[in-house]
Amino acid sequence: MRQAINIKLLAIWVLLSTTALCTASANAQVTIDMRLITCRQYLDEDLHDRDVIDGWVSGFINATKGQSTVDITRFEGNRALVDKYCRRHKSEALMNAIKVNTR
Repeated sequence: MRQAINIKLLAIWVLLSTTALCTASANAQVTIDMRLITCRQYLDEDLHDRDVIDGWVSGFINATKGQSTVDITRFEGNRALVDKYCRRHKSEALMNAIKVNTR
């Protein structure tokens, strides 16, 4: 009897967990309006997410300058400049920090 109750509880837990995961996936954000991200939000992201944002920024900068190559030294330098600027101007839009500090 006790084992049957435990199995029922486990089944309910699995059902609820699956439902929660499906709901979370259905509500996941799939687009980001880069104009709305502040420097504070950028700095608060975990390193993986910042790397993704930095990759997007690199592509954005290269596209605006008509460049089809990635210069890793320039990429790292730009990232450091934007990072430093954002630490001093946390309420500013990340896109402005990018425009002011990239070459």
